[in-house]
Amino acid sequence: NVHVYALPPGKTPAYLFSINVTMDLGAEAKLMGELLYGNVSMDPNKIKITTFGSTIGPVPPFGLDFAIRTLCEATVPWINNYLAQGIPFHLKNVLFENAQVNMHQGFISIGTDLRYTGEF
Repeated sequence: NVHVYALPPGKTPAYLFSINVTMDLGAEAKLMGELLYGNVSMDPNKIKITTFGSTIGPVPPFGLDFAIRTLCEATVPWINNYLAQGIPFHLKNVLFENAQVNMHQGFISIGTDLRYTGEF
């Protein structure tokens, strides 16, 4: 949920309404060497937006719908560009080998063989 407030100059924020956004996201991830790569996908037609708790009367979601869909459509390519470069994923003196990245409902698990390269 996102809560929307007005910020009048010199006064405390005034609550206006809340937005609930539900969407389906797909994701792929892989660990190569010491970098975690990924890709995110989203269908903007499956975004559901509702408003609730308004203190200013009915808030039609169609304007919010357009803004949120546009934001999501712009954000996903940016995220994918970031993930395509790889996110550092390393431990000192440890190499990840034969890594398997598994996607689950709400979390990612990484199974890997570890090879210690330091001194015992």
